[in-house]
Amino acid sequence: MTLFLEYAMLEVRTLKTEIGGPSDRRSQYMNLRNAPLQEFILYWLDNVKARTVKAATLKRLYSEAKTLEAYPISKMIISDIKLFDIQEYVNQLVDDGYRYNTIAAQRLIVTAPLRYAYQTDLVDKDYSSGVKMPAKETVLTADRIVEAFTDEEQNALRGYIKSNPGVFASITEFLLETGLRAGEAQALCWSDIDFRRDTLRVNKTTLNGRPGNQNIVQFSAKTKSSTRTIPLSKRAKSILQERLAVRDGDYIFQREGNTVSYSGLIKWFKKACRASGCHICGVHVLRHTFATNCYYKGCDIKILSRLLGHASTAITYNTYINLYGDGIEEMRSVVN
Repeated sequence: MTLFLEYAMLEVRTLKTEIGGPSDRRSQYMNLRNAPLQEFILYWLDNVKARTVKAATLKRLYSEAKTLEAYPISKMIISDIKLFDIQEYVNQLVDDGYRYNTIAAQRLIVTAPLRYAYQTDLVDKDYSSGVKMPAKETVLTADRIVEAFTDEEQNALRGYIKSNPGVFASITEFLLETGLRAGEAQALCWSDIDFRRDTLRVNKTTLNGRPGNQNIVQFSAKTKSSTRTIPLSKRAKSILQERLAVRDGDYIFQREGNTVSYSGLIKWFKKACRASGCHICGVHVLRHTFATNCYYKGCDIKILSRLLGHASTAITYNTYINLYGDGIEEMRSVVN
């Protein structure tokens, strides 16, 4: 049974619970002491976290719960889980080569719901403080490779876009011109554009990858630092003017009264890559290509970090370290 099917079944149980009185709901909740861990995590996400976090955070937590699905601990009854079982799960993730941050997130997606179960008298002990993370230097991680299109690939892609106009062509080129995340561009409204100053305001995002490919606009940016105002290039402004000429709603990149779908964008982008001879990868390559273009134009890392909406220059540097290198020659110029 898949995670989302289990979640759908849980929604039915939750609905039935809500129909009864408080004592009925409490009785049904106490029965969860015999629930498998994964089922209880989904209950916790839907009934506790869903009321306290942003939709984007909740989506990430469901994704983290899906990773758990492949491991034996997910099927263990929560009242039977001991410190050894949680530690064993962490150790398995280390052996399987997961990154340190992923392992930390997986530890939390297990321990946080179980801590709640302890606080609500569903289990007898809270083991969360006893679970140990591995030393960072012992965690096997592959070097992160940030892909970007070459100048030749960019020119070929722009040529395909020009000969195949439409909303997907427009948003693809707009991503290349602005470095926005796909969800940020999908959620852009005309009210976010200031043609007088040639700027755009990022203050929303679209939650992609949800069941049924639903377009759900979150009326806040991905993070606090993601809320930003950035300048428009001449081509980005031209793209907006072209969209304005065929405007049919509040959203800039819109089809049938809603923001363009992420799945539709991916399908169109892969087709464009094949036709133009670009290596096929995710649409995030457009953001990386924008950042790479900025770097080769001499853009300061602080400015690039602000353009991309990163929380700190450290994130920008660590993401694009292949561009900035180890800084040896820059340091040499100081000490010589």
